[in-house]
Amino acid sequence: MITLVLGSFWYTEKTVDVMKMQDDIMIEIQNVKEEYQEDAVNAEIKGNTIIPGLHGEVVDESKSYQKMKSIGMFDENLLAYTKVDPDVSLKNHKNKFILQGNETKKMVSLLFLIEKDTKVEAVKDILSILDEKQKEGTFFIDGNFLEQNKEFMFTLRNYELGNLSYDQNYQSTSFLWLDAILKNLSNTKEGYCFFEEEKIDDVSVCVNNHNYSILVNSIISKDPFLTVKKDLHAGQFFAFSISSSLKTELPLILDYIYSKGYTIENLKTHLEE
Repeated sequence: MITLVLGSFWYTEKTVDVMKMQDDIMIEIQNVKEEYQEDAVNAEIKGNTIIPGLHGEVVDESKSYQKMKSIGMFDENLLAYTKVDPDVSLKNHKNKFILQGNETKKMVSLLFLIEKDTKVEAVKDILSILDEKQKEGTFFIDGNFLEQNKEFMFTLRNYELGNLSYDQNYQSTSFLWLDAILKNLSNTKEGYCFFEEEKIDDVSVCVNNHNYSILVNSIISKDPFLTVKKDLHAGQFFAFSISSSLKTELPLILDYIYSKGYTIENLKTHLEE
């Protein structure tokens, strides 16, 4: 009896599949699927550095068919897609230093370094400007600052946080403690370390604790607006020391970047492939 039921179910399923494949809607989907396919772009690796790639998309025939069948006609606007990861990507090369984002995304990221001597009021000024302009920023926190300003740290919980360790020493025995605090505060499982030069031993520590490593050429400490204006391009990371000149010029920086057609995103969005 069970054999008959299973056989009947299998036959019914096969009959439905055959009818679907012969349906005019499915035939049209199959005819156009390659036209709407987007190939994935591999990440670019040079030595110890990496620039993210981009995911691709292929038409999901079954989901597209179900959506169009409900209205009884083919409609390209109802095509459903499946994401295809690049063969070479950030997630399988976390031991590399990330130089920038993918330039085709027309994004930049602003990185603010909260070092051990940074004043709380100066950080509040930056937060106020970002909130007023409704822009994203990533704050890299030194462990000494966190220890001295534990209550203030809750003000940063809605922002993306990176790890400066203690004086950017990722071999510090307190790195793991700080890393756990920051990830708990920002409710994330992955984080970011910050480098001005390639330190292979340090990046291994970061990778082992589920962090990506961001590499910048320099930290902007003076003339921030002129520096951004000169160096602005898609995919750029701008790293700032928090200073009085940054407070004055940050609104100009945000407006200028927007006027040039770029969006300002946190690292998670910027680096997503």
